[in-house]
Amino acid sequence: MNDRPEDPAERRCDHCGAELPLSRLFYRVAIELVSGFDGQLPEAPSEQDLHAALRRAADDERTAAELEHEVYQRLELLLCLRCRTELAEQLLLFGSAGESRRPAGALTQ
Repeated sequence: MNDRPEDPAERRCDHCGAELPLSRLFYRVAIELVSGFDGQLPEAPSEQDLHAALRRAADDERTAAELEHEVYQRLELLLCLRCRTELAEQLLLFGSAGESRRPAGALTQ
């Protein structure tokens, strides 16, 4: 998402690819996904559990970037109006089991 052309005249929507010409409306979206911690630690593990965890960690083939994404990820997008509206609709419905959480008039254009 950060491999955009330097020339703003070449901007495109990151979702649909539509041109985002100079002096025309477009939207910047930044989303941070951050792992939560409730302050509670599990019971003290046994020595056997620690050895097993160390073996699993040594066998883990994920890269540092993949492991980091489990803890923190930032997404940055440029969107046209249509894709911005579509994203907002999806985010407002996300996790609501099909029941809209949209405030009245939230997505009026």
